[in-house]
Amino acid sequence: MGDGRGHAEEITPAKLESVNRHFPLTLGSVLADDCRPFAVATAAPWFAALEDLALTALAERLEPDTLADRLEAIGPPTVPPPPGASIAPDGAGTLLRSWPLAADAEDRGPEEIYPRALDDLADERFGAVSLWWTQGSDAIEPVMRLYRGLPHEDEFATFLTNLRPEPAAAEDAAAAPDAKSIALECDR
Repeated sequence: MGDGRGHAEEITPAKLESVNRHFPLTLGSVLADDCRPFAVATAAPWFAALEDLALTALAERLEPDTLADRLEAIGPPTVPPPPGASIAPDGAGTLLRSWPLAADAEDRGPEEIYPRALDDLADERFGAVSLWWTQGSDAIEPVMRLYRGLPHEDEFATFLTNLRPEPAAAEDAAAAPDAKSIALECDR
Protein backbone atom coordinates (compact mmCIF):
# COMPACT_ATOMS: atom_id res chain seq x y z
CA MET A 1 0.00 0.00 0.00
CA GLY A 2 1.13 3.54 -0.50
CA ASP A 3 2.63 2.60 -3.88
CA GLY A 4 0.12 4.65 -5.88
CA ARG A 5 -1.90 1.58 -6.87
CA GLY A 6 -5.23 0.36 -5.55
CA HIS A 7 -5.43 -2.64 -3.21
CA ALA A 8 -8.32 -4.78 -1.96
CA GLU A 9 -7.71 -6.73 1.23
CA GLU A 10 -9.42 -8.97 3.75
CA ILE A 11 -8.12 -8.68 7.31
CA THR A 12 -8.69 -11.55 9.74
CA PRO A 13 -7.75 -11.39 13.44
CA ALA A 14 -5.14 -14.00 14.36
CA LYS A 15 -3.91 -15.00 17.80
CA LEU A 16 -0.32 -15.99 18.45
CA GLU A 17 -0.92 -18.49 21.24
CA SER A 18 2.59 -18.56 22.72
CA VAL A 19 2.49 -14.86 23.60
CA ASN A 20 -1.31 -14.36 23.68
CA ARG A 21 -1.21 -11.32 21.37
CA HIS A 22 -3.44 -10.64 18.38
CA PHE A 23 -2.16 -9.69 14.94
CA PRO A 24 -4.20 -9.49 11.74
CA LEU A 25 -3.64 -11.84 8.82
CA THR A 26 -4.09 -9.71 5.70
CA LEU A 27 -4.73 -11.23 2.27
CA GLY A 28 -5.40 -9.15 -0.82
CA SER A 29 -4.70 -8.13 -4.37
CA VAL A 30 -3.42 -5.15 -6.32
CA LEU A 31 -6.30 -3.65 -8.30
CA ALA A 32 -6.47 -2.52 -11.91
CA ASP A 33 -5.54 1.08 -12.69
CA ASP A 34 -9.22 2.09 -12.99
CA CYS A 35 -9.72 1.30 -9.29
CA ARG A 36 -13.30 1.92 -8.16
CA PRO A 37 -13.59 1.13 -4.43
CA PHE A 38 -17.38 1.04 -4.17
CA ALA A 39 -17.60 -1.21 -7.24
CA VAL A 40 -14.89 -3.51 -5.83
CA ALA A 41 -16.85 -3.58 -2.57
CA THR A 42 -19.60 -5.46 -4.44
CA ALA A 43 -17.24 -8.40 -5.18
CA ALA A 44 -18.70 -10.45 -2.30
CA PRO A 45 -17.65 -13.89 -3.65
CA TRP A 46 -14.01 -12.73 -3.90
CA PHE A 47 -13.98 -11.38 -0.34
CA ALA A 48 -15.66 -14.60 0.89
CA ALA A 49 -12.97 -16.68 -0.85
CA LEU A 50 -10.25 -14.58 0.83
CA GLU A 51 -11.92 -14.97 4.21
CA ASP A 52 -12.19 -18.75 3.75
CA LEU A 53 -8.53 -18.92 2.76
CA ALA A 54 -7.47 -16.79 5.76
CA LEU A 55 -9.43 -18.98 8.18
CA THR A 56 -7.99 -22.13 6.58
CA ALA A 57 -4.47 -20.69 6.72
CA LEU A 58 -4.85 -19.99 10.43
CA ALA A 59 -6.59 -23.26 11.32
CA GLU A 60 -4.27 -25.50 9.30
CA ARG A 61 -1.12 -23.36 9.67
CA LEU A 62 -0.54 -23.36 5.91
CA GLU A 63 3.01 -23.03 4.66
CA PRO A 64 3.73 -19.66 2.97
CA ASP A 65 4.14 -21.26 -0.49
CA THR A 66 0.81 -23.09 -0.15
CA LEU A 67 -0.91 -19.89 0.97
CA ALA A 68 0.64 -17.96 -1.95
CA ASP A 69 -0.48 -20.64 -4.45
CA ARG A 70 -4.04 -20.60 -3.13
CA LEU A 71 -4.11 -16.79 -3.13
CA GLU A 72 -2.88 -16.74 -6.72
CA ALA A 73 -5.63 -19.22 -7.67
CA ILE A 74 -8.25 -16.84 -6.26
CA GLY A 75 -6.80 -13.96 -8.30
CA PRO A 76 -8.00 -10.34 -8.20
CA PRO A 77 -11.64 -9.39 -7.63
CA THR A 78 -13.93 -9.51 -10.63
CA VAL A 79 -15.71 -6.21 -11.11
CA PRO A 80 -17.95 -5.39 -14.07
CA PRO A 81 -16.70 -2.57 -16.29
CA PRO A 82 -18.04 0.84 -15.28
CA PRO A 83 -20.89 2.32 -17.24
CA GLY A 84 -19.85 5.60 -18.83
CA ALA A 85 -20.89 8.74 -17.00
CA SER A 86 -21.34 12.12 -18.60
CA ILE A 87 -20.88 15.28 -16.58
CA ALA A 88 -22.68 18.51 -17.41
CA PRO A 89 -21.83 22.02 -16.17
CA ASP A 90 -23.34 23.14 -12.86
CA GLY A 91 -26.41 25.33 -12.78
CA ALA A 92 -29.91 25.26 -11.35
CA GLY A 93 -32.11 22.86 -13.24
CA THR A 94 -29.30 21.52 -15.44
CA LEU A 95 -28.29 17.90 -15.67
CA LEU A 96 -25.27 17.28 -13.43
CA ARG A 97 -24.48 13.66 -14.33
CA SER A 98 -25.88 10.85 -16.37
CA TRP A 99 -25.07 7.14 -16.01
CA PRO A 100 -26.43 4.75 -18.66
CA LEU A 101 -28.39 1.72 -17.48
CA ALA A 102 -28.17 -1.71 -19.08
CA ALA A 103 -30.74 -2.56 -21.72
CA ASP A 104 -32.41 -4.99 -19.31
CA ALA A 105 -32.54 -2.36 -16.54
CA GLU A 106 -36.25 -3.03 -16.02
CA ASP A 107 -35.21 -6.29 -14.36
CA ARG A 108 -32.41 -4.79 -12.24
CA GLY A 109 -33.20 -1.15 -11.61
CA PRO A 110 -30.87 1.76 -10.96
CA GLU A 111 -28.93 -0.01 -8.19
CA GLU A 112 -26.53 -1.26 -10.88
CA ILE A 113 -25.03 2.26 -11.12
CA TYR A 114 -24.84 2.98 -7.37
CA PRO A 115 -21.22 1.77 -6.99
CA ARG A 116 -20.14 3.87 -10.02
CA ALA A 117 -22.04 6.91 -8.75
CA LEU A 118 -20.47 6.59 -5.29
CA ASP A 119 -17.01 6.12 -6.84
CA ASP A 120 -17.44 9.19 -9.05
CA LEU A 121 -18.69 11.36 -6.20
CA ALA A 122 -16.04 10.14 -3.72
CA ASP A 123 -13.28 10.75 -6.27
CA GLU A 124 -14.59 14.23 -7.02
CA ARG A 125 -15.00 15.15 -3.34
CA PHE A 126 -12.06 13.37 -1.68
CA GLY A 127 -9.53 12.17 -4.28
CA ALA A 128 -7.53 9.17 -3.05
CA VAL A 129 -9.66 7.22 -0.58
CA SER A 130 -9.69 3.96 1.30
CA LEU A 131 -12.91 2.12 2.09
CA TRP A 132 -13.08 -0.17 5.15
CA TRP A 133 -15.98 -2.30 6.37
CA THR A 134 -16.97 -5.23 8.53
CA GLN A 135 -19.91 -7.59 8.54
CA GLY A 136 -19.73 -7.39 12.32
CA SER A 137 -19.31 -9.86 15.15
CA ASP A 138 -20.45 -10.28 18.75
CA ALA A 139 -18.15 -7.40 19.71
CA ILE A 140 -18.27 -5.15 16.64
CA GLU A 141 -21.25 -3.62 14.85
CA PRO A 142 -21.44 -3.95 11.05
CA VAL A 143 -20.22 -0.67 9.59
CA MET A 144 -18.45 0.95 6.61
CA ARG A 145 -15.85 3.77 6.76
CA LEU A 146 -14.44 5.99 4.05
CA TYR A 147 -11.06 7.65 4.71
CA ARG A 148 -9.09 10.19 2.75
CA GLY A 149 -6.00 8.06 2.03
CA LEU A 150 -5.24 5.47 4.70
CA PRO A 151 -6.58 5.76 8.26
CA HIS A 152 -4.36 7.41 10.87
CA GLU A 153 -2.81 5.18 13.53
CA ASP A 154 -5.56 5.87 16.10
CA GLU A 155 -8.25 5.28 13.47
CA PHE A 156 -6.68 1.94 12.55
CA ALA A 157 -6.77 0.95 16.23
CA THR A 158 -10.43 1.95 16.26
CA PHE A 159 -10.96 -0.21 13.19
CA LEU A 160 -9.62 -3.21 15.13
CA THR A 161 -11.31 -2.56 18.48
CA ASN A 162 -14.47 -0.59 17.66
CA LEU A 163 -13.57 1.87 20.44
CA ARG A 164 -13.91 5.41 19.17
CA PRO A 165 -12.97 8.74 20.76
CA GLU A 166 -15.38 11.59 20.13
CA PRO A 167 -14.40 13.70 17.08
CA ALA A 168 -13.07 17.18 17.86
CA ALA A 169 -15.38 18.93 15.39
CA ALA A 170 -18.33 18.16 13.12
CA GLU A 171 -16.12 18.26 9.99
CA ASP A 172 -13.81 15.64 11.57
CA ALA A 173 -16.77 13.27 11.93
CA ALA A 174 -17.49 13.50 8.21
CA ALA A 175 -13.86 12.74 7.38
CA ALA A 176 -13.69 9.55 9.50
CA PRO A 177 -16.69 7.20 9.46
CA ASP A 178 -16.36 3.63 11.33
CA ALA A 179 -14.86 0.14 10.27
CA LYS A 180 -13.07 -3.28 10.40
CA SER A 181 -12.38 -6.41 8.34
CA ILE A 182 -12.06 -5.41 4.68
CA ALA A 183 -10.05 -2.58 3.15
CA LEU A 184 -9.79 -0.97 -0.26
CA GLU A 185 -7.30 1.73 -1.17
CA CYS A 186 -7.28 3.72 -4.38
CA ASP A 187 -4.64 6.35 -5.12
CA ARG A 188 -5.60 8.69 -7.92
